Amino acid sequence: MQVFRGSIPVALSRGVPARFFPLRVFWAGALLAGSLGAQSYLGGVRGTITDVQGAALPNVKVTLLNAGTGAVRSTVSNAEGSYVFSDINPAT
Repeated sequence: MQVFRGSIPVALSRGVPARFFPLRVFWAGALLAGSLGAQSYLGGVRGTITDVQGAALPNVKVTLLNAGTGAVRSTVSNAEGSYVFSDINPAT
């Protein structure tokens, strides 16, 4: 229940004084802003190299080419045929 003195609310639900509402909003925003800083614009590519029967092919060289910049990155598939390219800048 809210109690009013004039036009200023004195208490919100659960008995929290209205004067603390801006402080609660500030802390909620501060916590959200901290988590937004962890966002990244980098991407990644992962896959598995297999033969026509579906068997994994280990030790296969995989090359990634950024056609826009000409940057080339290479890796080798592992024992399960998997490869990963991480921290890739997006093409423009």
